[in-house]
Amino acid sequence: MGQSRVSSFPPASTDMPPNKFTFDVKPENLFEERSAQFVNWGLPEEQVRSLASTVSDTWGDGPGGWVYEWSKVGKAYEEQGDHMTAAMAFGAAKFPTISTQSRQDALAKQVDNYVKASPKFPVAFDRRIV
Repeated sequence: MGQSRVSSFPPASTDMPPNKFTFDVKPENLFEERSAQFVNWGLPEEQVRSLASTVSDTWGDGPGGWVYEWSKVGKAYEEQGDHMTAAMAFGAAKFPTISTQSRQDALAKQVDNYVKASPKFPVAFDRRIV
């Protein structure tokens, strides 16, 4: 088993304006483009398909919003102690950019869960912030 030095990802900006950088993209187009990638990361295909029918807003932060729904999945895996799958779900939550506060927060959760999963890696892992 690998070694791990747990460190926290730098916090997201606290003064990020809402939707600093958004563009016209429909969630169904993101799913069409990225579903295979998410499944290849290790997210269950059935779950990805289910989210494709649940997510109705690419940029919204509430129910039906991309980051909201993917983050719910990440939190569920995190609570189960499955940090690697949680990291993958939070990684999907940050798509298609990390230019909103909620996506920066998802990135921070992705990194935190990845670091927590690292003791199970078959190689030594030492994360350093430079």
